[in-house]
Amino acid sequence: AVFDTNKKSAGILLDARNHGRIQFVTANTGVASSKMEISKDGYVTKSNQPSWFQYVIGDGTFSSGWKNVPLNPNASTSFPYHIQGGVTTANSNHEVTVPVAGQYQINGAVTLNSASVNTDGTLTISKNNSTMSGGQSSGVYSGALGGTTISMVVTLAANDTVGLDYYFSQSATYRNTSYAGYFSGYLLG
Repeated sequence: AVFDTNKKSAGILLDARNHGRIQFVTANTGVASSKMEISKDGYVTKSNQPSWFQYVIGDGTFSSGWKNVPLNPNASTSFPYHIQGGVTTANSNHEVTVPVAGQYQINGAVTLNSASVNTDGTLTISKNNSTMSGGQSSGVYSGALGGTTISMVVTLAANDTVGLDYYFSQSATYRNTSYAGYFSGYLLG
């Protein structure tokens, strides 16, 4: 395939002779690169698929009521994260921004420490800083660790924001480790 390096371009590369694969390539300008590939074994990989994984910032306290779960905006060895495909990191409401419309698989978890005795809570997804209906409830009793996870498929428009919200019946403290929780998502299509 020959691309005009001064213009937007796209192509399908049938690489049957050397690797037995099909590559879908695109470029705004310059050299085109593969954005999707089908291997000789039928595996489909999409190197630019919008996705993210962020840890909850450890060692914090929630007051009672609905709260945005704080996401760690900075990668470190203790709290690494993954942002890909045009997703932007957490804003001041601790939500990420998605670049394209579609169905997203969204997952999250928050773990409370033993100081959160007799606390009931509900974890759910927020969309454009509004708490969505549904969610998972849990409690911490007798000084044990507690928390909850959530997994939903959510329809999002381009530039929608999405995050985790938690409701607490009284103040609660979440763990001071990477086990405090996580928030992840992936564009299904």
